[in-house]
Amino acid sequence: MFYNPKRESEPLQRQWSAHQESVCTYAAEQLIFLDEMGAVFNLSLDYAPKGQRVYDEKPTAKGERISTLGVLSLQGLVTGMRFEDTLNGSVFLYFLEQFLCPPLKPGQCVILDNAAAYKAEGGAEPMSKLALDSFTCLPIFQILTPLK
Repeated sequence: MFYNPKRESEPLQRQWSAHQESVCTYAAEQLIFLDEMGAVFNLSLDYAPKGQRVYDEKPTAKGERISTLGVLSLQGLVTGMRFEDTLNGSVFLYFLEQFLCPPLKPGQCVILDNAAAYKAEGGAEPMSKLALDSFTCLPIFQILTPLK
């Protein structure tokens, strides 16, 4: 596990406390977690003996990228979407309107990380129509997920 020296700073601890207090106002059943991940398929596949590093040429051709948006709740998978390329604001807005908002109920809280695409203009509009509470997890969430 990597150590983040900033996580002990007083401002970060204050933000973390405020964040925890706001999340604690919801029942666990109201929390919805959204995250994105991607994979690039131009990596070289080579192997080295255990304990040794593989050295290979850096790929020069642009590889195909597959991204996935997934939404989880206490009950399990809520919805998801797979697409080619990198997540951007327009793809995220499409996901909100077509995949995320339809199964959600008023009063649920959607928890996101700080991906730039989540801050797309107009992103709050579909959620506000459903009276959803939405907020972005602060960078201090790295306290819990140090590898992100």
